[in-house]
Amino acid sequence: MRELTFEPNTVIMCYTDGMVEVENEENIRFQSERLAKAVVENSYLNMKAMNKALFETIDKYKGSKPYPDDTAVLSLRII
Repeated sequence: MRELTFEPNTVIMCYTDGMVEVENEENIRFQSERLAKAVVENSYLNMKAMNKALFETIDKYKGSKPYPDDTAVLSLRII
């Protein structure tokens, strides 16, 4: 068994591949780097607000294109 230690205020996020496979109108995928950047930019928010902000960021990025797959996110903050 391996034990991990996290500092207070650490954000942990699990997400489905649909979150990063979204493409914009130029057919460029959102990818995990953009998702990580969005998490950092919104990490001051509570988790419910951060999740909402992430979906708003992805919605804006994809424009009129549909979601290619299911999307789900689970986030938590270590206190």
